Amino acid sequence: MDDTMDLLKRVDGIPIDDSSLLASVDAEALYSSIPHEAGLKAVGFYLSMRGQQFIAHNEFILRLLRLTNNHFLSWIFVYPRRVGGELSTNIFRKSTATNSILYWQSSHHLPLKHGIPCGQYLRLRRNCSEEREFRHQAVDLRHKFHARGYPNQVLKKAYQRAVNTPRNTFLIPKKKEIGDKKIRFITTFDGSANEAREILRRHWPILLMDPDVYDVFHEYPQVESMVALNQDGTGVDIRLLGN
Repeated sequence: MDDTMDLLKRVDGIPIDDSSLLASVDAEALYSSIPHEAGLKAVGFYLSMRGQQFIAHNEFILRLLRLTNNHFLSWIFVYPRRVGGELSTNIFRKSTATNSILYWQSSHHLPLKHGIPCGQYLRLRRNCSEEREFRHQAVDLRHKFHARGYPNQVLKKAYQRAVNTPRNTFLIPKKKEIGDKKIRFITTFDGSANEAREILRRHWPILLMDPDVYDVFHEYPQVESMVALNQDGTGVDIRLLGN
């Protein structure tokens, strides 16, 4: 399987009975710096020291290790289960998972902060095949966003967008746009980045009154921010700007 969407498409509505056995594999501590074949030989060598009675078990472990070669399980946080004679999928979070959502008080521009709840609620909508589980997970997600200071209005809008989007639309691969000709306004990210963005938006109609500008910019440009610079002119982590 390639990714989460591939998994969801494969298991969606698969009928199973009481005799079916569901199993999962958790991949962890993958050392990509070790050549895969060399790693398999090393593991096989040490497994062989356990004795002849473990030959079948050793082969099974080696077969699982071969699956990790160039096929990292990006869908590891989705787990299937049997509900009403069919496979159902839900979100799985490890007990060690922490709340790493960006703080609302961050200096990042508003479109980015508005987009985070939208993306997370849509992800829940896609990965939870049952409506009941989606709404249950959405409550937990809302608590996580509240802990990071996100306004109720922003969360409600993102949640309603997910509710109003049919789940089957997420299982259809999107066509990649080729030859994007959209003009971008690129600026350095700093404390005044949001103010500059607002000035550009407010006065955009005035700028279009210039014939030379209108010939080049027919549509409002896509505003993007580069990494901020410190006093030495080198890059600095933008997360430090909010401290």
